[in-house]
Amino acid sequence: MVSAATSAGMIAAAWDSGAAPRIYASHALGRISSAIGQAGAAPAWSALPPASRAAITRELAALRGVTAQTDTAIDRHDHAQVAALRRDLAGHGHALAATPIDTAAQ
Repeated sequence: MVSAATSAGMIAAAWDSGAAPRIYASHALGRISSAIGQAGAAPAWSALPPASRAAITRELAALRGVTAQTDTAIDRHDHAQVAALRRDLAGHGHALAATPIDTAAQ
């Protein structure tokens, strides 16, 4: 799901620069948000250590929220808010990437 954070950030950047229309950005962010929601509910995390599972669940929920906020900011044509949310998207992507997923350490 790190790729979802990266993709959402790229879409927001494209809208911010004028390279992507609002309707495209909104549609793409909605699909990403939906995919994050499905991933957060997936049983794939059950093999992970409890602390990792909890961290991933928290980060996915936060990432989904920031993705939705980005969509709302784009709808309002709020470039300053989109810039701030892009930093949040990147932060959640980094947090997901840093979450230990070593199941052998259980």
